[in-house]
Amino acid sequence: MTAVQQAVAPDFAVSLKCPSQLHLRETGELNRSVLMMCTTCNSNTQEIWGPVPRPPVLTQIRIGNWIALEECPQCKQLWTKAPFEPYAAFEYMAKWPLGITDWNRIHDGDDARTLHEWLINEIRRLYRNASKEIRDGIESHEQRSYGHYNLTISLDVNPILMKTE
Repeated sequence: MTAVQQAVAPDFAVSLKCPSQLHLRETGELNRSVLMMCTTCNSNTQEIWGPVPRPPVLTQIRIGNWIALEECPQCKQLWTKAPFEPYAAFEYMAKWPLGITDWNRIHDGDDARTLHEWLINEIRRLYRNASKEIRDGIESHEQRSYGHYNLTISLDVNPILMKTE
């Protein structure tokens, strides 16, 4: 059991893909509710949301330059959300692995260019393992935008590494 797992649940084993699945608030308070299944954003099994008929309804934390930071009202997972062309009609969300302060700092540092690149690369990284509904939405968007974003290529690692330095 890792140190992160010990901090979350010292009395039983917890299987986590990565520490970013834990939602540590900037106060340092551990939110144990993420260990339960979230029925709002499905954060336990879902890492991205693409253009689907019924995406989860989340709480806006900050609206930036054509990008937003949102929070699930049930499990408190943070998500980065942005509309994509044509006509800003295709919305995508990816789990945000860092905190609110980090998102604000990165957004304000370059008017959200890094956040947009990170989101595009998260879609590429997670596309092949997404649900059929999300893959179909991404493929439909690719056709509609004539492949402009090239979202269906496969990435093993997001090259836009987020650091809290």
